[in-house]
Amino acid sequence: MRFSEENVLVTGATSGIGREAAKLFAQRCAAVTVTGRDTGRGQAVVDELASSSAPARFIAADLSDLDDVHRLIRDAGPTDILVNNAASGGGYGYVVVGACTAGCVIAARLSEDPGVRALPLAVSA
Repeated sequence: MRFSEENVLVTGATSGIGREAAKLFAQRCAAVTVTGRDTGRGQAVVDELASSSAPARFIAADLSDLDDVHRLIRDAGPTDILVNNAASGGGYGYVVVGACTAGCVIAARLSEDPGVRALPLAVSA
């Protein structure tokens, strides 16, 4: 399956499953946006993706910081496919929970209440 002309946003893409997902999408011609907290590791993933013919870029974002979530939403631009892989690190942070081709992304804050999985928080277009 090819993903040419598809914009893919992969959260938590600086290592592990996120990194591998970014590599697979790039190999299948998607334009990949890699995001994570560590700029050095993020750039290393982008450099690794350079062997594919598809464009790749890194946007640093800490999804436990609402300002970073809003900036990520704005800077990522139109997103066709979202791979939501960011780890919370044991805390309760924000997760990107949806994306659409119009560039809108929905973020939610994980709740400390075990009965509540996520609280809707932000919609940005």
